[in-house]
Amino acid sequence: MSILASAKKQDITAYTTKEDSCPQCQRMRYFNEKMMLLVGPCYHRMCELCVDNTFDAGPAPCPECHRILRKNEFYQPIFEDLTVEREVRVRARMAAAYNKRQEDFKSLKDYNDYLEMVEDLTMKLLYEEDIDQTDYIIEKYKRDNNAQIERNMSKQQREEKIQRMVLEQEKSKKQQMREEYLRQLEDEKREK
Repeated sequence: MSILASAKKQDITAYTTKEDSCPQCQRMRYFNEKMMLLVGPCYHRMCELCVDNTFDAGPAPCPECHRILRKNEFYQPIFEDLTVEREVRVRARMAAAYNKRQEDFKSLKDYNDYLEMVEDLTMKLLYEEDIDQTDYIIEKYKRDNNAQIERNMSKQQREEKIQRMVLEQEKSKKQQMREEYLRQLEDEKREK
């Protein structure tokens, strides 16, 4: 059985323990070390086999909350605590859309107001207050500011690329210095 596409994309090791068990079929990792627990967008856990059996025919309701889900929406959890898992994902979603920087504002007060507004929306999502209204506000913001969001994403990607290059250069320079030092030690040993 293959790992779901959305779970494959993660480059961080998923959280697992020997005591993990599927809430649906009650299977335990203790008896099946290859069992993989996945989490849906509603943050309910299911083993990969239950996800396959439940969602192979198409969208179906979550056995716990009855929200309609798709198989490709499940992923491997990174954190033990699903509250933390949820907050990390909500904050990542918000950061992707609301990616303005301080230099995009005329004053520090305007920037702080923007940050406070983003945090208010984030809290509404985390505490599930006015979800439909909040999602509408976020989607409207994304539509209205799409060009600036794209520019800021490109800028951030360029900065990250430059940072990776600088780190690689520093690493290479340290390696060269180490090799030079080892050569000097070798030369000193030969001279004695």
